[in-house]
Amino acid sequence: MVWYFEPSDEITKYLHDMQDAIRYALQVAYRMSVRDHEKSVPSPIALRREVRDWFYSRYDYARHHVNPVCRAAVTMLRSYRKNHRGELRIPKVKRLAMRIDGELFRIVDGKLRVTIQPDQYVWLPINSSNKHYG
Repeated sequence: MVWYFEPSDEITKYLHDMQDAIRYALQVAYRMSVRDHEKSVPSPIALRREVRDWFYSRYDYARHHVNPVCRAAVTMLRSYRKNHRGELRIPKVKRLAMRIDGELFRIVDGKLRVTIQPDQYVWLPINSSNKHYG
């Protein structure tokens, strides 16, 4: 779902942190790809093993937040390689956007509850015209 929302300072900080984490994960994934001479993009699981300790030491978010960071980085590298005829470079991360795992959000009383840290949540309003959830 997409709708207009004016984010709070906490959400803006989270999105900037995740943007930085994706940039770092892209660099690590690129190094892992170049290390293999066939230039294959690593899987999100292999990338998570490399990025996990750095992520946990730098950010104080729930541990599940590293999963979408790694998936986003791998997806961006694969998409870049596909769109540039097999050439592999580190794409630029411009947008403040983040996909969230199913373990990190829940719909409660018509609002979206996103887990930032254990027992710490951010509540987002849901646009009532987009009620396609159960």
